Amino acid sequence: MPGNSGSARTVGAKAEHAARRKYGLVTDNAEAYDLRHPSNGYVYSVKACRTENRRGGPGRFRLWRESHEAFLGHRGTYIFAVYAPESGRIWKLEKVPQAEVDELVRGRWYESGHQHKGKQIKLSWRDVLGE
Repeated sequence: MPGNSGSARTVGAKAEHAARRKYGLVTDNAEAYDLRHPSNGYVYSVKACRTENRRGGPGRFRLWRESHEAFLGHRGTYIFAVYAPESGRIWKLEKVPQAEVDELVRGRWYESGHQHKGKQIKLSWRDVLGE
């Protein structure tokens, strides 16, 4: 999908596909996570963003507090994917331990403006993946 294409749903699907392929995972659309390893059962939550936001700054991953806290109960790992709209591909894909993500979000939740979704945080991909 060259150009400016890539809805959040499409980018998320591409991220999950890339994670399945790179890490040998299978889809397990449980409430608290997206993928699991077929032999050891380890679970993963996939988060995706674009390389840049609409204002030209680094893209940001959105995490919902309720989902994050539910995922912590499963002792899994996050997989973060950065989508490059210019090429229509996932440009960067990395695993990040829950504990590291929890440190990034701790105490920084804020109201999202979506009453039904609760609190959120948006993290720059550069802050999460270190670039």
